[in-house]
Amino acid sequence: MKTICPACGAVASLDALLTDAEGREFVALIPKVPQEIQPVFLRYLALFRPKGWALQ
Repeated sequence: MKTICPACGAVASLDALLTDAEGREFVALIPKVPQEIQPVFLRYLALFRPKGWALQ
């Protein structure tokens, strides 16, 4: 299953994301962010990506 990051537009398989230790850690953090600010949180993260590159 392919997923698209709403913050940076990166495309990756869900399996690859969950296999990567940092990916698992990130996925585990999202539910801990209050639901009403999750969309803003993802846009905030997008501010830190290099121009023209996905977050890595």
